[in-house]
Amino acid sequence: MRKILLIAFTVVVTSLYFFPFNIKSIPGSNTKMILAAIGLVLFFIDKARSTKFTISKEFLILSFIAAFVSLAGQFTMAYNNTKDIFMSEYIISLWVWMGGAYAVLKLIEFVHSKANIQIIGNYLVAVCVMQCAIAYISYIYPALQELKESIIGDVEGFMGITKGRLSGIGASLDPAGLRFAAVEIILTYIALNLKKHNTKTIVFYFASFAIIGIIGSMMSRTTTIGVLLSFLLIANHFSRINSISKKLTISFYFIIIVAILAVGVSFLYKTNLEFKKQFEFGFEGFFSLSEKGEWETNSGNILKNMIVWPESLKTWLIGDGFANNQDSNIDFFGRRTGGYYMGTDIGYLRYIFYFGLLGLFFISALFAYATYALSKYFKQYKLMFLFIMLFNFIGWLKVSSDIIMVFCPFLVLMFRLQSKESDENSLLHSVGV
Repeated sequence: MRKILLIAFTVVVTSLYFFPFNIKSIPGSNTKMILAAIGLVLFFIDKARSTKFTISKEFLILSFIAAFVSLAGQFTMAYNNTKDIFMSEYIISLWVWMGGAYAVLKLIEFVHSKANIQIIGNYLVAVCVMQCAIAYISYIYPALQELKESIIGDVEGFMGITKGRLSGIGASLDPAGLRFAAVEIILTYIALNLKKHNTKTIVFYFASFAIIGIIGSMMSRTTTIGVLLSFLLIANHFSRINSISKKLTISFYFIIIVAILAVGVSFLYKTNLEFKKQFEFGFEGFFSLSEKGEWETNSGNILKNMIVWPESLKTWLIGDGFANNQDSNIDFFGRRTGGYYMGTDIGYLRYIFYFGLLGLFFISALFAYATYALSKYFKQYKLMFLFIMLFNFIGWLKVSSDIIMVFCPFLVLMFRLQSKESDENSLLHSVGV
C-alpha cells in the first residue's frame, strides 16, 4: 500500500513538472519553478557527497548552445530597440526545466531504488492519462471544473482554463498537444521493445495509447501527429519481424483490440452528446475527409492565413525583435493584427520574425544536439529520440512552443549515470585498480 501511495505521489509531482501551472496563492511562481529550486538543492547535495565534482560535457554544450539562443534574442532586442524577451532568456528556461527534471528523477530513484528510460516513460504516460481523465471528467462535471479554477484560476490560456475546450490542470491547447504527442511516441517505442511481455503491461500501454490519442486529440489536435508518427514506428517494427507466425499473432491481437476500441468509441459517440461534440472537434480533419473528400480543419484554415514572409534581408537574418503583437504593429494591409507579431502563430515564422534565421539555427541546433547526445548514450533508444526531435520540428509548422521538457528527464538521467560512472572510476583509480 505504501508503495502504491508513493507511486501516486510521484505521478502528481511529475505532472507538476510536465504540466506546470501558476499558483494563485504565490504570485509570480509556478510549480515548475518550485521543483527547479528543490532540484537545485538536491543537485548540490549530491555533488557534495560525490567523490569527484564533475559537470557533464553534454550539459555544458547544451548550455552553451542555449546561451547563443539567448544572445540572439538579446542582440535582436538591442539592434531593433525592442523589449520583447520572447527567446532572450532561453538558457534560464533550459536550466529551470533541468532543475525540475532533477527533482522528479530523484523522487523516482527514491521510490524505485533506480531510474531508467522505461520507468521515466511510464510516469510521463501516467501523467498524460491522468490529465486526459481530469480534462474529460471536469468537462462533464462542473464541480471538478470549479475545483480546478480554485487552484489555477479561470484565466484563458495554457496556465489556466480554456473556455469551451477540454483542459486538465496546466494542460491545454497546443502546448499540451505537443507533450501528449511526444509521449505517444515514447509509449509506442517502449511497448514495442519490451523484453518481457505480460497481460498487465500490454493492457496498460494500449489503454494509455488509446486514452491519450483520443481524449488528447479532443484537447489539442496536435496530439494526432504523435499518433501518426507512432504508427510509423509500429510499421517499422512490424516490417523487421521475420517470423510469419509472430506477425499473424500480432496482427490478430491488434485487430481484436482495435475492434473493441471502435465499438467503445462508437457507443459513446452515439449515446453521449458531449463526447460526440468533442470527438468531432478532435478529429475534424477525418470527418471532413469522410464527408467532403478533403482534409480540412478550422485551425488549418487559420494557419494558411498566417503565412506572412519577411520583406527585408535584415528581418530574415536577425529578425525584428518582436514575437508578440505591439500597440504600434500594423500588418501589410494596414490592419491591426492579433496577439502575435505580423499576425502569425506559425512557429518557424515567429522565430524568424523575432531573431531571424540566426536564432532559428541555434534553437534547432539545441534539439539536434540533445537528440545526438541521448542517441549516442542510450543507443537502444536512438530511433525514439530521433522521432521525438522530428516531431518537435514538425510541431513548429504550427506553433512556436517546443518540447524541451520532454528531453530534460532523459538528459538528467544521462547526466546522473555519467556522474556515477565518474565516481566509480575515481574510486577505482584511488585504490589502484
